[in-house]
Amino acid sequence: MIDKLKVSTQRKCNFKKKDNNGELLSCGLRSLEDDTYCIFHSENISKKTNQFDSAFNLLIEQIENNNKMMEYNFRGFVFPKISLKYKVFNKMVDIRWATFTDMADFENAFFKNGMFAHKTNFKGIAFFQGAKFHNSVSFVGTEFNKLIFIGDKVLNKIVFHGCKFHENAVFQDRCFLDDVVFQSSIFYKNADFPKTEFHKKLDFSNSEFRGQLLFLNAKLLDEVVFNKTVIASLKNIKGSGINLDGTILHSTNFKDIINFHNYSFKNSVLIFCDFSNKSLINCDFTGAVLKSIYSDNISIDSKTCAKTKFIYTDYEEFQEAGMTRIIPKINSRIPLTGDFGDKDNINFTLIDYFQQFHKWNFLLDLPIEVRTGILNYINFFKDYIRSTEDINVDIATEPQGEKSKLSLLTKDETKKDIIAVTFQNYIENIFKPFDQINYEFRNNKLSAIQKESFITNYRDEHIIVRKRILYGLIDEQRRDKTALEISKMQIAEYKRDLEWFRNLIILKENKPPASINIYNQQSSNQEMNVEMENNIKVGIELASLSDELDNIKSKAHQAEIDHLKEEIKNILIEQKEKGDNEQLRLRTKTVLGALGKAANYGIQNFDKIVNIGNAIAKLLGFNFPSAQ
Repeated sequence: MIDKLKVSTQRKCNFKKKDNNGELLSCGLRSLEDDTYCIFHSENISKKTNQFDSAFNLLIEQIENNNKMMEYNFRGFVFPKISLKYKVFNKMVDIRWATFTDMADFENAFFKNGMFAHKTNFKGIAFFQGAKFHNSVSFVGTEFNKLIFIGDKVLNKIVFHGCKFHENAVFQDRCFLDDVVFQSSIFYKNADFPKTEFHKKLDFSNSEFRGQLLFLNAKLLDEVVFNKTVIASLKNIKGSGINLDGTILHSTNFKDIINFHNYSFKNSVLIFCDFSNKSLINCDFTGAVLKSIYSDNISIDSKTCAKTKFIYTDYEEFQEAGMTRIIPKINSRIPLTGDFGDKDNINFTLIDYFQQFHKWNFLLDLPIEVRTGILNYINFFKDYIRSTEDINVDIATEPQGEKSKLSLLTKDETKKDIIAVTFQNYIENIFKPFDQINYEFRNNKLSAIQKESFITNYRDEHIIVRKRILYGLIDEQRRDKTALEISKMQIAEYKRDLEWFRNLIILKENKPPASINIYNQQSSNQEMNVEMENNIKVGIELASLSDELDNIKSKAHQAEIDHLKEEIKNILIEQKEKGDNEQLRLRTKTVLGALGKAANYGIQNFDKIVNIGNAIAKLLGFNFPSAQ
C-alpha cells in the first residue's frame, strides 16, 4: 500500500498512545515526507487531503482481506471531510483518539460488531442518520460539535460517558432496545429526543444540560435516571418511575407534564420550578431543597405524603475541586425536627407545606447602573418585614433576558394586606433620609443585639440603594426609566399615584455629595463620575467585606477582625454624614493596612480584597499595600 502511495521516506510514524491497560499502541507505517506522521495521523490536512481517500480505501481493503486483523484500526487518525455512507463494517471499528476535522458522514452505515470511541473529537457534524448498530457502542470522553443520531434501531447497550456536546445533539426516531448511558456528560445547547423509544434504562447521572432537554412524543418504557444532574430546562418528558434524585433543577419547565407518577426527587434541588396545576402521585421529595416553588392548585396524593419525610427550603453554595456544590441549609429543614406526619407532626404533611402561596409578581426593566442596588434592597425586605412585623415573606428574583422578574410570596393569606402596605412603605423609604424612616419592632422574639444588627444592616442597604439611584444615573432617559420601573412595584390592591417617584428623581440635583469630591474640587465632570463610582463601590464592597468577616471562624485574629469591622462601620458613617475629611482619610488608612493582611484572617477570595483596596486607594490617592 505504501508503494502505491509513493511514500519514499523510511521513517516510522510517530503516533504512540497507551490504552487503559497501559499497553503502548503505535502505528508502524512509514511517515510522509517532511512529516513525522503517516498519512492517517498527519495533522497537515491541506497537504494530505488529495491522497487520503485512496489511502483510506486501500487500508479498509487490507483489513477486510486479512482474517488476522480483528478490527478496523483507525486509532488516532486525523480525518479530513469523509463520507462512509452505506458502508458495512464487518469488524469492530476502533476510532479512539481520532479527530474528524470536518463532516463525518456515516449515513446508513452498518456497524455489525460495534464501535469503540475514546477521546474522539468530531469537530464538524457527526452524521449518523439511519446508521445501524448491532453490537455495543461506546463513546467515552468524546467531543461532538454537532451530533445527528437519528433513525433506525440500536440493538445493544450504547454509552456516551463523559462526552461534551457543544452544539445541538439530535436523537430523533431512534429505537434503543438496550440501556442508554449519558453519564457525566455536558450538553452546552439543546439535547433533543423527539419520537425516540427507550425500551431499557436511560441514565443521565452526573450530567449537565445547559440548554433544553426535550422529549417530544418520546416513549420512556423503563427507568430514567437523572441522579445528581443539572437541568436548565426539561420539557415534554412523560413516563413513570423517573429518578431525579440529587438533580439540580433551576427554572425547569414542566409545561407538558400534568401527572408526576412515581417520580423521585430525593436530595434534589428545585429552584423557581412550577408545579402549579400538577398532580404528584406516589412521588418522593425526601431531603429535597424546594426554593421559591410555585404550587397553585397542586394535587398531592397520600402516598407522596407518606414517602416524603422532610424537605429543605434554602441552600448554600461552596467551591470544591474547582466546582460549585450545593448543600441544603440545616436551619431551613421542614419539619425542623422529626418527619412529616410523625407523632410530633401528626397534622403536618407535605400538603400543608405546598398550600397555595399568595404572591405578587413584577417584571422590572431596570438600567444596569441601578439594577443590582435595587434588587439587593428588595431582597432585604425579607429581613425588614420579619423584624418589624414578625411575618415571613419569600422573595424570588430571576433574570428574564435583560429584565428581572420579582416575586413576593407568602403562605399566610391573612397577612397579605399588611405585607402589601409594608412593601409599599419599604419602597417609598428609598427616597427618605434614614433618620426620617418610621418603623416599629413588632417581632417580640428579637433581642436588643438583633435589633441593633438589623438597624445597621438596613442603614447600609439604604445608603447603597440611594447612591445608586440618586447619583448613579447620568442622563434623564435612564432616570425616567428607573422612576417608571420603581412605580410599577405597587400592590394591586393598593394602587396609588406614584408620580412623585419620578419627580423626586428628576428634580433631585444630580451631583454627588460633597464628601465624594473632597480632594479635588476642580476636577472635571468625568473625574467626578469616576470618584463617584469609586465611592459607591467602596460602600458596597466594605459592607460586603463586613458580612464576610462575620462568617470567619478564626479566634486567633478575633480582636483584629473586630477592630477592622469597627473601622469599616465608621467609614460608612463618615461617608453618610459627610464627616471630617482628615478623620475619614485616617480611618481609611487603617482599613487599607488591615486589608494587606486580611488573607491571614481566613478570607478566601483575595481578589475581592484587592478590589476593595484598589477602590479605596483610587478614591483617596493612596497606594494599596501588598499582602505580607
